[in-house]
This record gives sequence, structure tokens and C-alpha cells, in this order.
Amino acid sequence: MADSEATLLRRELAAVHAKVEALEAENAELKARLAAYENPSAPSSSRSLFNSRRNDFRSKRGSRGSDGEGSGRPALPDGEGGTGRRRGPPEGHAGVSHRNRPAFCTRYGLPGCPSCGAGLEDAGCVHKLVSDFDACKRMVSFTAVLETGWCPRCGARVTAPSPFLEGTSLGPVALGLVTELFWMRCTDADISRLFEAFFRFRISASAVASARRAVSGALDRQLDLIKLAFLACAFVQGDETGIKIGIRGRSGYVWVFICRHAVFVVASPHRGIPVLLEHFRWILHKPVVSDGHAPYKQFAAVQRCWRHLLAHVEAAAVDGEPEDVARYERMIGFYRRIKGMGTLAPLTMTLLAREIRGMISAYPEGKLKTHLENAVPYMFTFLAHPGMPPHNNASELAIRDAVVRQRNVRHQITTPEGREVFSRLLTFAATCQVNGIFPCRAVVEMLRDPRWDMFNPGPWAPPGWCAFDHAAAAAPDPVRPPGTAAGRPPA
Repeated sequence: MADSEATLLRRELAAVHAKVEALEAENAELKARLAAYENPSAPSSSRSLFNSRRNDFRSKRGSRGSDGEGSGRPALPDGEGGTGRRRGPPEGHAGVSHRNRPAFCTRYGLPGCPSCGAGLEDAGCVHKLVSDFDACKRMVSFTAVLETGWCPRCGARVTAPSPFLEGTSLGPVALGLVTELFWMRCTDADISRLFEAFFRFRISASAVASARRAVSGALDRQLDLIKLAFLACAFVQGDETGIKIGIRGRSGYVWVFICRHAVFVVASPHRGIPVLLEHFRWILHKPVVSDGHAPYKQFAAVQRCWRHLLAHVEAAAVDGEPEDVARYERMIGFYRRIKGMGTLAPLTMTLLAREIRGMISAYPEGKLKTHLENAVPYMFTFLAHPGMPPHNNASELAIRDAVVRQRNVRHQITTPEGREVFSRLLTFAATCQVNGIFPCRAVVEMLRDPRWDMFNPGPWAPPGWCAFDHAAAAAPDPVRPPGTAAGRPPA
């Protein structure tokens, strides 16, 4: 009896092992299919698995062109390289046809340590190939020779200051042009074609992307100045709008906040309170003018945009009864009466709130009435803060100029790094527009002089300024609030 039970148990155990092996095989197959379908490099097609199998087939038997005669690229003999194919892009590609041959050299001296002035030891030179515009607006490639040395007092290796950024071979003027064209909603491929068509300088789209990334990394000082401009203002205005951020049609949001002299832009895949806490915690103590989106209640005080409220009332009156038109006229008359008022006492604001509640009580029960009743506590915040408008028009215009026109060309902000570069460049360019500065000129001034302040620009560089004729200034001064020097009144 015991032997028969043991036999049954062994059979059941073998059946369980067989079932587990079958499930493991099925799981591996499903993971492979899922990886093929979720690969961001794969086309959005049901033929993704076929493409994967076809690539494996070609890798084993060699790739052929559409005419069956091969790719036309000369093959190298098999050896340590292994594949027998020439590495690199084919002839005619921008990365191969463009030859970075420097026309001359420019030396940037370093007499001593910029921080302490001590003499340097272990002196040497760093060579960097740079392409930029000369005084005749021609693209010229040259070698920048940067002196370097070891400071015994600071204990660090220092390099001669220069207006060149790491991660890109473009000079300040070319980087300024890339930033300006990006602000004018040109894609990296468009910028590449423009450089080749107008300046006969071949540059790949990936090199343009690297240039944008380098400019974004050099904006720390200017972004600190923009934040100081927000902190110096009595209130801010904010809004958000949708934008495509993925290759699968997923939508994200771009948040735009504006004050008197600055704009701050943040692209995010979310629209909730965590975005405000992560990116805008430093201004949450300010009153804000916004629409009825719930996360804005994280601010110290909220002013509901009257334009949005009147739009809801108008929508009900367009196709409604004469009573709806009469209610709309009364609401318009009330808004025209209060929008020009100055700062009022709390008792007066209480009386106005009582009056508007009486007008809302005449509406029939429904979504519109509930919406207006919930907005009453936030309708008169502007009367307690001098200069605050009752509407959100400024941020709406900032969204239109900075974000909406970028939707058709910035539809694949898929990575956190891409969203960060997008946000920093748009913040910088939009603030330049508010202050009447061309982003191209701002980038040149910023790289020419690290102490340059976009709110206190000072004297501009001469029109014929060239990166290979002038060295950069010394280390930047501490960031000062906007308006503390000549150039413009305080924000």
C-alpha cells in the first residue's frame, strides 16, 4: 500500500514538474514578445516580431539591398574586426562628408589661478576644436588652445576661461543661433539643413541636439536669476496645457508660470500636486492667479480667473433661454464694476461675496451653479493684493507664445533629460522675449561674460565680436536680485 502511494506521489510530482517547465517556456516566449512590442526603437506595427526575425536572418546570411545586390558599401576582410563590413555611415552622410579641419589656432592664456592668484605648476595645454561665425558671418573651424595648470594653494587643476562649452564643438554665436531657431520651433533636422543651405556648414541633427543640451547645462546662473525675479514679485500667474510626450500618443503637460519680468516653464508627464511640490515649492508661498484646477490650492492664496468663469456663463447663455442671457448680463455688469477697484477692506469683500451668491442662487440646479458656488471663495483675492489682475490673460499669452506653437514639433519629449532640456531652454527664451532680448544675443553675452545678467545686461558686445578673437571673463560674481544694478527697474 505504501509503495502504491509513493508511486502516485512520484507521478503527481512529475506532472507538476512538466507543468512548471511548460509555464516557464510560455513565460519566456511572452517576455520576448513583450520586449519586441515595447521596444521604443521598433515601429508601431504588428510586424515587429517579423522584423526581429528578419534581422536575425540577415545577420546570419548577410544584408542585401532592395535589388538583391547588397548595400553597396565596400567590405573589409574578416579579421579582428570580425564582421567584414566597413564601420561608420556611408559616404555622403553629414558626419562623414564634413571635415573639421581647423584653419588656425587661438591661444587662451592663464597667468595664474583665477581664484587665489597663485602661480601654477605642471603647466600644459588643452586643445579643443571649435566651429563658429567670424566677423564676416562665415562658419570657421579653429583650434582653441587652453592653458592649464595645477594650483598648489587651491589644490585643483584650473583651465583658462573660454566661451566654449563641453559636449559640443560649436562656438557661442552658433549656439545662440541654434537656440534662436529652436525657439522659433525648428527641429534639429531643420536646423541642420539651414546651416548647410545658408552657411555651407554640414552638421548632423544629433550634433544639434548635443548643442542644445550643452546650452541647457550652461543656464544655471540665468535660471537662478529668473527664480529671484519670481521671489521679488508680489504674485504669480500660472496655467498648464497638454502636449504629446511619447511615441504612443501619450499626453503630458507643460506648466507655465509668469511674473512681471520672467517666465518659468516645466514639462511633466503628470498634472497633479506632486509636480508643484517638486518644481515650484519655492513659490508656493505666493498668491497665484489661475483657473479652477485643484493643485493650485497649494499656493498661499488663489484668485480664480474671471475670464474662465464668464466663459462658462456665456456658454450657458448662447443656446439658452432669455433668463440665461439676463443672468449673463448681470454677471458681466458685476465683473465690470469690481475689476477696476483697488484694495478693499475685508468687510467690503464679504458684502461682494454675499451679492454674487445672491446672483448665483438664481441659476437652476446643475453643474454650472455648483461650479460658480465653489469658485466664490476665490473670486475676490485680487482685491486684497495691489496690482493683482482678476484674470489669467498673461499666462494664457505666455502659453500660446512659448508652448502651444511647439506642440507640432516637440511631440516626442519621451525622456526625463529631454523634458529638462525643453523646460530650461523655453524658460530662458520666454524670459528673454518678455525682456525684449533675442535669445541668440543672450546666449552670446552669457558665454562671452559669465557675470552677464539678463535683467541687468549692461553694455552689449560689439557687432563683430568673434569667439576666437576674445577670451571669456573671469569667474562670475554672486547672483544678485534683479534691479540692483543699472539696466532696468526692480522686478
